[in-house]
Amino acid sequence: MSSPLIQTRGLQTGYQTGDTTTVTTRGPLSLEVRRGQLVCLLGPNGAGKSTLLRTIAGLHPPLKGNVEINGRDIRLHSPIQRARTVSLVLTERVSTHHLDVYSLVALGRYPWSGWLGGLDSTDRAAIELAIDAAGIRSFLDRKIITLSDGEHQKVMLARALAQDTPLLMLDEPTAHLDLPSRIHLMRLLHKLAGQTGKGVLLSTHELELALQVADEVWLLQDSTTFHHGAPEDLVLTGAFEAAFAHEDIRFDKHTGTFAIEHEHRRPVAFSGEGLAAQWTLRALRREGYFISDDAPCSIRIGHDGGWTITREGRSNSFSDISSLLQALGKSD
Repeated sequence: MSSPLIQTRGLQTGYQTGDTTTVTTRGPLSLEVRRGQLVCLLGPNGAGKSTLLRTIAGLHPPLKGNVEINGRDIRLHSPIQRARTVSLVLTERVSTHHLDVYSLVALGRYPWSGWLGGLDSTDRAAIELAIDAAGIRSFLDRKIITLSDGEHQKVMLARALAQDTPLLMLDEPTAHLDLPSRIHLMRLLHKLAGQTGKGVLLSTHELELALQVADEVWLLQDSTTFHHGAPEDLVLTGAFEAAFAHEDIRFDKHTGTFAIEHEHRRPVAFSGEGLAAQWTLRALRREGYFISDDAPCSIRIGHDGGWTITREGRSNSFSDISSLLQALGKSD
């Protein structure tokens, strides 16, 4: 197994305001990110994700312990050494309004291009690869100030990719992106880690996507409870469910998704198989029904399609789920 790109030893994160010290993760945390690994940092709002990420990147000093890059304390690295190892994408918009997109992406080559900033063929090739990977070629000539939040996020990712470091760190990279773009980005980062051997560490609220792409999850339940391991292990141990426990939200271990718990649930019997059955059950749960074999109302999906409601000896058939739900609502 390769040595860690980033490793923490006895880490405790937080910040100081005057004489007040605010602890965000009590630690001690011993964590690492290795080559070819995608690590997702998850947790509720206020759990300390951004502070932990910024501390590992060297933007915040740790309250206790230390962070090492390639086995050496991050505080001993010069800025240029750090920039050649770690590229960082934050959620804040940059203020370089008069730059065009290509020029901002090209700034990612600053650790390699020297004081004069001249770009050679290697630099330009790295920039072109980053542009294609981030999918921003269609608006390279636009000014940064004209970009939407989602477009801006993609440009910042391209700049980090152009920096071509062994470790890529991202704070909420899917913020401001639509659903297809969020899925594309998470798949891209997973592919990038696996095919290039880069280590990728990102904080995210995309819980269900993280379960599909992460090699390891760092889970901040609160400022005192921290879990890390394969996402499947955290689901099986109940850590994932506990971290996002809420009175009206339930994490389904079987599907890896969240479901809304209704305060007043109603029973219904159900029989059926296949894809139609799965989506019918989903619709019933959304409307506040739960499955009970001895319920006075039953729903059956026929072998040739179609839905039948039987209640008090009377049956009615329907051709779609919408009609079925309307009939159920009238019969309650």
